Amino acid sequence: HDDFVWPGVADTHLIANVAQTQTLRTSSGRQEFEIHRALGYNLETGDTTILMDDQRGWTDLTNLVSVCDARPDKVIMAIAFRASEDRPGIGTRIYNDTRGVRTQLYEVDLNSGNSRRQPDRNASIIDMILGPDCTPFVETVYNDERKEFSIELTDPRQTLLDLENVETWPMSVVGITEDRDALIIRADHGDLYGLYTLAIEDGALMPLTINGV
Repeated sequence: HDDFVWPGVADTHLIANVAQTQTLRTSSGRQEFEIHRALGYNLETGDTTILMDDQRGWTDLTNLVSVCDARPDKVIMAIAFRASEDRPGIGTRIYNDTRGVRTQLYEVDLNSGNSRRQPDRNASIIDMILGPDCTPFVETVYNDERKEFSIELTDPRQTLLDLENVETWPMSVVGITEDRDALIIRADHGDLYGLYTLAIEDGALMPLTINGV
């Protein structure tokens, strides 16, 4: 397993990812799966808790999105999923969606492990960056039916960049500049390759430079 400590919870908790093989009952009979879970270890009490153990039927529940300074002893985790394509119309356990990729956020209590679904909007959100209040500040959206990709601010709602006729998402938001004036983008699209800044004020896309280089 891989252990890691996240700033903001290091004084009280250690968060670790673990994996084990389990035999689960499926519509095709009993099958073996490798199950990945995140554990919260309380450094004061010595108690260990499985995080998001109240969300059943997922093989990987280790997507820790953010340590939430605004909510003590809480972290924000996510489940990303795609509706079934071989059985159209059945949707998913989270939504009644029949297509596309979605990401749903959960607030998770580090002591109990219980999760609480966070408000979202009806869009094919594939990634996001959270603000100081632990809610989405930037969302990356990809509609795989219309082949449309966008990077959007949430408040106020503003599209910084949008692309059409793309077969998959060509960019990802990896961070924000220290002055918070621009997003840091990893791009692989046409002539764009590498790291760029995406200005929050006007959506200008420029190669990322460090100390003028």
